[in-house]
Amino acid sequence: MSRMSSLFSAFVLVASVSLVSASTSGASQFEVFYAFPTGSGATCTTLADHCSLETALGLINSYDTVTVHLAETDSSVPYSYSAGYLLDSTGVNLNLVSDGSGASRAVFDGSGMSTSILTIPNQDNVTITGVEFRNGNAVNGGAISIGDYSDGGNLTVINTTFINNAASRNGGAIDAADHYGSASLAIVNSTFTNNVAGVNGGAIDIGDFTGRGSLSIVGSHFTTNSTIRGNGGAIDAADGEHPYAPGSAVVTIASTEFTSNVANDCGGAITSANGGLATLDVSNSLLTNNTSQRGTGGAISAGDGTGSISTLKVDSSIFAGNNSGDFGGAIANGDNYATLAQATITRSGFAGNVASGSGAHGGHEGGAISNGTYGGNGVLNISYSTFEDDGQLNGVSAQDLGGEIFNGSLGRAAMWRSTVVSTGVVANALYTRGSFWLAGNILALTNSDACHVHDGTYFGSATFISGGYNVTQDPATSCVHPSTRDRVHVSLQLSRVANPGELPDFFKPKVLSPAFQLIPATATFLNNGVSTSLCGASDQLLNQVAGGERCNAGSIDSVAFGRTSLGSGPSVSQFARGSALLTSKLRSQVSVIANSIIQHSVHAYVCVGYTDILGGTNLNASLSFSRARAVQQYLRHLLAARGYGAVQIFAYGAGVNQAAPHSASSRKVVVSLLA
Repeated sequence: MSRMSSLFSAFVLVASVSLVSASTSGASQFEVFYAFPTGSGATCTTLADHCSLETALGLINSYDTVTVHLAETDSSVPYSYSAGYLLDSTGVNLNLVSDGSGASRAVFDGSGMSTSILTIPNQDNVTITGVEFRNGNAVNGGAISIGDYSDGGNLTVINTTFINNAASRNGGAIDAADHYGSASLAIVNSTFTNNVAGVNGGAIDIGDFTGRGSLSIVGSHFTTNSTIRGNGGAIDAADGEHPYAPGSAVVTIASTEFTSNVANDCGGAITSANGGLATLDVSNSLLTNNTSQRGTGGAISAGDGTGSISTLKVDSSIFAGNNSGDFGGAIANGDNYATLAQATITRSGFAGNVASGSGAHGGHEGGAISNGTYGGNGVLNISYSTFEDDGQLNGVSAQDLGGEIFNGSLGRAAMWRSTVVSTGVVANALYTRGSFWLAGNILALTNSDACHVHDGTYFGSATFISGGYNVTQDPATSCVHPSTRDRVHVSLQLSRVANPGELPDFFKPKVLSPAFQLIPATATFLNNGVSTSLCGASDQLLNQVAGGERCNAGSIDSVAFGRTSLGSGPSVSQFARGSALLTSKLRSQVSVIANSIIQHSVHAYVCVGYTDILGGTNLNASLSFSRARAVQQYLRHLLAARGYGAVQIFAYGAGVNQAAPHSASSRKVVVSLLA
């Protein structure tokens, strides 16, 4: 207490601090400096009150906006109120702010409590910043309960830590929008560690039992959270815990890490729409070493159970080392008679995920992803993604039913512009009992039955459908069909692109690979009857593709690997302003370059066009490509006339030459070697 008394005395000396209410246009505001875990003040209107937090919270009905600054505490003097802190208000804006950091931040400790540390039952707007919640213990929401049996309003949590909280049922740290209630929850730059739920949502449960919730998470960490017998090791959203009372939730997650979370049932990290209605959007996130012990989805389970309606979107995220007891080592979409589960996966990577078969059904299906299993209606679309050696456990085959992807009898799956690398012993990298479209993929598969069509009788029609431009070394060509412009039984000539600190690595085709610029820029394929473009605006590494003639099969485009040498080499310079016309002077320069190519016997080059700074961005992008294309065509003509038609010449428009944007010399085309 001596430390806190000294702190309080110091605050008394701050003359600029105002503790009285201020009225503006009828709205009242009140600010408390500082609320302490214990105190003698009855009104909190002066510093001398030594105001307690429960006293400060008792004032909130008198004002529209209340800001309570929490005094710095330490582990020996936490905020701990045996009855828990209850916001007995409606429509108030409350800010709880800890001005300390690290060891000096305000700590809420629920040791000895049998209710949530903080309960928000009504339509308040609450923001909590810089606080630690620990050792909470309640039926639902060990640390915080919002919107249980009520409309709970909005909760925003910033730079806050939740550690070692527990709930005997749902939401080890936070329970939101439960039992007919509603709530909106935002988590920013916060950490959830070692929180436990007896049933669902080791860290957070939202939208249970007809509850309606929204959840947004940015820049946060979820580590070693767990459930004892339910779903969602870290997060459970829209669970139909009661079959006649499903919940609903909209969940958005960005730039967040989920590591070593464990669910006893489904969704090692996240469960979405387990019998309920949910939308889950995950971007720029890392999900590693999460486990669903008995159920599906080592990292994510979306749309599981009768009545489930789920939409899942994953973009630019990594899944590595996740393990499910049943289907879907990383992601399970549309399981167990789900009404409809739609998943879209783009620009993401999967490595070392396993469906171990140790769960309730012993399911080995889908080392990385399962779709439409056990009568579930699943729709799966994958693009610009990489799969590497999923479905293996300690170097031994964990299963033979889709080491990378398993598509069930009611499943409809499509994968385009993706790369699958399976170097291990799993027999079937891709396995389908329903319809599975493939287009523009690199399939580096070593087993003769790498793509397996189930030969039994099921509800669906088991088939792989080629949209063309797939490239595979599969010796039995079981994945694709040469009649649809696929390239089969070829040497893929891939280079590994290291992805520091994360798995998987990425794989690019070398310039002499049959996958290199295989696909025409205008190519499309019919995905479930919908025309889908194969050459998109950006690849898995988010390299922009500007004005190229063709694109690669697989997840990485040509721009991504010629770039280190682009701009170096001889040039054809000083085009007329706004023109791509090859004058006689420019043609002479191209002839010199052709002679050099013949002398060096190198087989692949790229013509990189540039402009000066005049003109708009779109105009310069188009003009730079037109110049590159003009040099490319004339160079091809010269080489073919001299017997060197096998030399590969590509064109790329780079836009403005930033090195000398105002110079006439920037109106040029550089011919660079592609190694």
